[in-house]
Amino acid sequence: MNREAVAFLFFCFVPEGSYFAAQKHVSLDIRGNLMPKDTTKYLRLDRSKPSNTLRCGEIFFHPIQNRYLTPREYMRIHGYDDDYILLGPIRSRTGSVKDLDQHRQVANSVPPPMAYAIGKKLVEYLNEQNL
Repeated sequence: MNREAVAFLFFCFVPEGSYFAAQKHVSLDIRGNLMPKDTTKYLRLDRSKPSNTLRCGEIFFHPIQNRYLTPREYMRIHGYDDDYILLGPIRSRTGSVKDLDQHRQVANSVPPPMAYAIGKKLVEYLNEQNL
């Protein structure tokens, strides 16, 4: 079975808010070497809960559609404005790219709302100190 077919199987077996390693009814042939501690690998997000932290090596499943999240959806979770343009390659789920891919760029970034909040507090502090 090719990797894309296996990936589709992952989607089908994972209910919203759960992860593939927790699906004990799936045979070991399909589950592979995933361990119970692999709670963020092949995670399907839950619409009623905050997203997990976006990490570089892990791509999450859409909560209700059988697909991975797009880089734009990653950006929305991270708090980027929709008019922000992201450049670079989009990594296929079956391989890697030489340059920094879009999912990884977003996961490595500081969320804009957090950067704004920190910057605002720094300005307040510097003003209080007359600096």
